[in-house]
Amino acid sequence: MRLSLAALALAFAATATQAFMLPELTNPLQNDPPETGPIKICGNNETDTLEILYIKISPDPPKRGEVLSIDAKGILKERVDKGSYIKLIVKSGVIKIIQKTLDFCDESANINKPCPLEKGEQELKHEVTLPKEIPFAVFTAHVEVFDQANNTVTCLEARVDFRPRIPHF
Repeated sequence: MRLSLAALALAFAATATQAFMLPELTNPLQNDPPETGPIKICGNNETDTLEILYIKISPDPPKRGEVLSIDAKGILKERVDKGSYIKLIVKSGVIKIIQKTLDFCDESANINKPCPLEKGEQELKHEVTLPKEIPFAVFTAHVEVFDQANNTVTCLEARVDFRPRIPHF
């Protein structure tokens, strides 16, 4: 079970790390909130180092034992370098399952985005297979990414319900 929870947390962290690397370009969504699906921006998309343009996942909602595809794009306003880190909390209900601080560069290298991440437009396309052993429960993840100067790169929250669906007749 520990492995499956770690994989789930890393999928959330991957979503966070992979989506957050982005220059100052005109945002075509300027007055509209970015498309993020079940992932919500909990920081300030205008003042954070990463301006998220969109995050798309498929399938939505994610399913146990299936491949989760992540497609994200954003604008990194400043370079993100060694010393950057991710604070990750995964809960089921009020119970904290995982609370970790991860090295951003280690995690971003795992998704072919090695540090440093230069200022500018960043795109992420990544796939991760979710374990079949993920418990039937609702999980929430809170992911905060900080740069080497402790400035907020981005903050994301996600909620995934892995409970079985009962068909309605």
